[in-house]
Amino acid sequence: MDLSSATDELAAAVHSALTDHDGRQPLAGFLATAPRMDTALAAVRVLGCDALAPALVRGTPVAPAEGEAVREALRRLPVDGRHPVELRMVSAAVNDLTSSGPVPSRTVREAHAEWAERVDGGDWRALSLSAAWLAPMAWPATSTLLAPCAARWTREVGRGLTRALLRRDFAFAARLTRWAALARREGGDVGLDLPGAVEYVEWCGAGGPVTALHTAVSRHLLSSREAT
Repeated sequence: MDLSSATDELAAAVHSALTDHDGRQPLAGFLATAPRMDTALAAVRVLGCDALAPALVRGTPVAPAEGEAVREALRRLPVDGRHPVELRMVSAAVNDLTSSGPVPSRTVREAHAEWAERVDGGDWRALSLSAAWLAPMAWPATSTLLAPCAARWTREVGRGLTRALLRRDFAFAARLTRWAALARREGGDVGLDLPGAVEYVEWCGAGGPVTALHTAVSRHLLSSREAT
């Protein structure tokens, strides 16, 4: 199994657990049946925080076995200053989810400060692209530093999302709907019917399991906001 197939398989398992609400630990099941552990751990790396989505939705601690699997993925596939700041931010956020120390950690804060200096407040195209990279950490628990920024991005994210929809780039659009949903939770308005945009991406059915997972998370963020 190649990395793309493994990532799709894990994303589909996580998506199923989110939509079925059955309490499963999809990451543990995925790793238990993986034909190649190195490829499976690389898929965990690709999904980032989303590999632990069921715990994030429930607001419960990460299961010990899944936490160890994520830490092993981080150990085998480390990132450093040569990698894009977005990748370092997601990696640090994943590490924080499985850490017993104070969060946000120093690593998260340092990466965020570098990102803010480079990207925040810049051109809407660059900001939208960066936000799409950061989609796996678009959760309330892992975006405490970014959520206030997201409320300021509303116009930029809205423009990026509209452009992606017009270009039928549904994978990109799905990623941006997550930050748009977080911005909405912070009182921001991206200037379009966000639930309708999420439904449209789902209806078009493009992008595969990873895109479906992004829209499922967006739906969760929108519905949890309405419940508060």
